[in-house]
Amino acid sequence: MTDELPQSAPETQQENLPVSSNIVSPHPSKSNKKNWILSGIATSILCCFSIICFMVVKLGIFIPNMVGVDKFATEFATEKEPIESVLHSYMKYMVAKDAESAYALISPQAQKQIKISKIQDILSNNYVLFEGYQSLSVYSINTGAFVNTNPDASQGIITSVSGIITYQNDIQRTFSSTVEKVNGKWQIADVYITLSPINQK
Repeated sequence: MTDELPQSAPETQQENLPVSSNIVSPHPSKSNKKNWILSGIATSILCCFSIICFMVVKLGIFIPNMVGVDKFATEFATEKEPIESVLHSYMKYMVAKDAESAYALISPQAQKQIKISKIQDILSNNYVLFEGYQSLSVYSINTGAFVNTNPDASQGIITSVSGIITYQNDIQRTFSSTVEKVNGKWQIADVYITLSPINQK
């Protein structure tokens, strides 16, 4: 009997060995979890970097020849006044309900789409957009190449402008317009004025 006791002890130890090895096994899974977290962070950083690079490349495509800010500032300074002048004249003619003079400021290409009757309709139905006009100011000028499948529509180098129109009693509305240079002079392709004032008192 005493000979059998030492033999049973190793059997019990052998049965316990697999249990002790299971206690050690969670450590590699914690390490794998850390690796997954680090991989996720690295992937996120790489995605952000890729998006930034993509945006820089796209911006470069839309800015011709990656010209400097100085050129844009110079273009804005030199073109702002003549563009404001033609738009101011248009507004003054509309205030005076002089559809013919206002229509003469529209580019020949745009006149293929817009008839003088359209100007007369605007004066009849939306005169509130012109009544009490005082001044306007352009705050944005964007020039770019534009291709339209309609041969009668504006083509080539087109300039879009945005700004604010001031009326009597300090009422203001925003506007946007497309203008074209025809024989060295700015002419209007379209004008959109918001109906709701931005500072109604």
